[in-house]
Amino acid sequence: MSGLVCLLLLAVACTAGCMGSPKGNTAPESWSGPEIRIITENFPPYNTLGPDGSVSGQSTDIVKEILQRQNENASIEVLPWAEGYSLAQTEPDAALYSTARTAERENLFLWVGPIGSIDFILYAKNGSAISVPSLEAAKKSGIIGVLRDDVRDQFLQSENVTNLYLCSDDLECAQKLNEGTIDLWLGSDSAGDAARQAGIDPGEFQPVYLIKKTDLYIAFNKDTPASVVTTWQATLDAMKKDGTYDQILAGYRNATSAAGGGRQNTISVSDTGFFVSAVVPLVDDRLNTILRPLEALALTDDVRSGDWNRIQPLLTGVEAKEPSARFWFARPNGSYYTTVDGLTSANLKSRSYFPTLLAGRESVGTVVSSHSTGRDVAIVAVPVMVNGTVTGVLGASVYLDSITTYVQDSLGLPDTVQFFAIDPAGNIALHSNDEQIFQNNMSAGTAQPGSVGAAVNAMLAEKAGTISYDSGGRHWQGVFSTSSLTGWHIAVVSADTV
Repeated sequence: MSGLVCLLLLAVACTAGCMGSPKGNTAPESWSGPEIRIITENFPPYNTLGPDGSVSGQSTDIVKEILQRQNENASIEVLPWAEGYSLAQTEPDAALYSTARTAERENLFLWVGPIGSIDFILYAKNGSAISVPSLEAAKKSGIIGVLRDDVRDQFLQSENVTNLYLCSDDLECAQKLNEGTIDLWLGSDSAGDAARQAGIDPGEFQPVYLIKKTDLYIAFNKDTPASVVTTWQATLDAMKKDGTYDQILAGYRNATSAAGGGRQNTISVSDTGFFVSAVVPLVDDRLNTILRPLEALALTDDVRSGDWNRIQPLLTGVEAKEPSARFWFARPNGSYYTTVDGLTSANLKSRSYFPTLLAGRESVGTVVSSHSTGRDVAIVAVPVMVNGTVTGVLGASVYLDSITTYVQDSLGLPDTVQFFAIDPAGNIALHSNDEQIFQNNMSAGTAQPGSVGAAVNAMLAEKAGTISYDSGGRHWQGVFSTSSLTGWHIAVVSADTV
């Protein structure tokens, strides 16, 4: 009998293995979890509603592949974004994609991803002569159309932008911009697809200001069982590991970007220590290049006068040499001027770095979303002193993605190597994948051993050391060190080859 039992067990094991996904899926043959209500919007090319009611697109293909690997039967509903966003928060076992993950939304959902990324871009009608050099300028440039309750709408409202026209979808925004009902449209890098679907030539619109980038996720209702979310994430990670995820994305890229590629060689863990020793001084030198002119200007009579008409030409001259930053002058009450906008409508008094400056000390490296530009920046600022009293602040908001590009171009890291920096507050200050910049989800949730969160916590607890973690279907390991200038914990990690 024992021999027969062994043969039966072997047959069962073989059946399960032979009928699994050819790409190595280990999901059960039949889905035993709850029925998931999957919701999306019409947002091409990520989620596209066809004339026959079918749903396709980059994110949709990823979701369908997850469902297929898990032998899970679920239909995909296409709803207006505001309706779907509300349902995902109120209905158990609902999931919404493609959803931008932000600090404000972090605790509203359980997250699986990332499944893509988008740029936030302001568009104007071609030939309108509208110029938007900053988010502050956009507040004065007419009516801005934006998708209701979308992350772009939430971002604008968080920045006190009130001149808004709320659209039910991006197609409506494209139509309203084409008709002249609105002056600007806060769209994305896929605006051309929305315009075409609305029957409009994308050439009718022109991008006038790039604000930021963000990652896209599948957002599950908070009451969804943790086992379901874990299984979905594991299946997505397996797709990334076996190359299916990249194949789906490549199918939606244009021929040029799909054909491109960087260096594919890897480096050893010991080599990451060498790269960390190069990255830290590169980052510090880049910020010192901004800091030193500010220190010199703060000692001049023009700046010490507090007269913006005398200060502006000096800062404009520096900014012409350093276009990767926006320069500004603030008064002790928090009101401030920028080289582009003059006196702004925002105030800096509530910023965490401002008390340090009012105390007469420099501040370098605080990571914020800029009031004036809307971009993620590192603050470099010095106090202006007259007779031992702080009478103002000279500062620069340095675009974080520009620092990332500077480091990447300087070192030419291979594709299997990443670097990132965590500020003392746990925010991502720099990342090889710049969509991750200023996200806080690296350390979100329970920091299980081997997770990204555990690695980040280890970095925040020490000035230097080694880390390892699993992410995106790969195992990463490397070395980190801490900048004495910014307090950023900077790591270089290498992925195991697959």
